[in-house]
Amino acid sequence: YDAKAKLSTLNAFLDWSPLGPFRISAGVIGNNNKVDLTGTPRNPSFAGTTVTGTVEPEHSVSPYLGVGYGNVWTKGVNFYFDLGVIFQGSPKVSLNCAPAGSPQCSQIAAERQRVQDELNRFKYYPVLNLGITIGF
Repeated sequence: YDAKAKLSTLNAFLDWSPLGPFRISAGVIGNNNKVDLTGTPRNPSFAGTTVTGTVEPEHSVSPYLGVGYGNVWTKGVNFYFDLGVIFQGSPKVSLNCAPAGSPQCSQIAAERQRVQDELNRFKYYPVLNLGITIGF
């Protein structure tokens, strides 16, 4: 498969800073990430057949938990980093086959299940943020 990722998220976090610049963050992420798939079977008897599809997260709004370091709310130039995880659930796969109705496309359900089984272990999406803030 050739894959093209489209990443789009919206974050809402609350930070707790028990030790100065060290913080723990929790919140929700509107997760509109998507991967478009295009594939052609390797078997020569399937020549002219194209498989397209998408992979999307199970939940469009997912919880987030992370840790970070840096003061993002103080005056001056500040550096920060965050390391966390989005609990997105198992990605969901949809596949289509063209030309529709061809005998080669009769195996599309089995292929979709094979891809789904491969992706079921990706329930957690890692997040790394590095940044600079300027406070006034």
